Amino acid sequence: MYTFQELYYHNTQGIRRGQFRNILALDPGETTGAAFLHIPSNGDIALSGLQQISTKELNWQTYTNLYNLICKVHPDIIVVEDYRVFSWKRDQHIWSALHTPKLIGLIIALSLQQRIPITFQTPQQAKGFCTDIRLKTWNFYSPNHKHSNDAVRHAVYYALFGGGNNIIVPGESI
Repeated sequence: MYTFQELYYHNTQGIRRGQFRNILALDPGETTGAAFLHIPSNGDIALSGLQQISTKELNWQTYTNLYNLICKVHPDIIVVEDYRVFSWKRDQHIWSALHTPKLIGLIIALSLQQRIPITFQTPQQAKGFCTDIRLKTWNFYSPNHKHSNDAVRHAVYYALFGGGNNIIVPGESI
């Protein structure tokens, strides 16, 4: 199996290399996983931080915790796991408060406030490629940190393949 660095240099082929060097990925929910991937110009790609943040309540403390995280890591882009209501799960959403979409709205507002581009990935995009085995091989896996590991998947997937859905760039129309 290839190292993460080998895959990164093979897949990017210099196209995106250097565009976004500091990637903050978030897996939103009642516990929000956060991962910060730093890609310096010398090629020593590093997972610089993992965090699990209690975001069960949408209140001032949640806002402050997310704001402080963004200010601390100074990302070039924020990658967020998107939320969709699928037809086979629609009954579960009847009368639901839809906590995660509200939290994603808060994250979008923070990214716009800080003038940081934000993009979204489906859970399937990251989890389909970035398996536990791959994360362990690349030394990006953290036992007992399910949400942080999911955030790592999104950061790694973005670093390798770019893209994402509906990128929002501050100063442009949403």
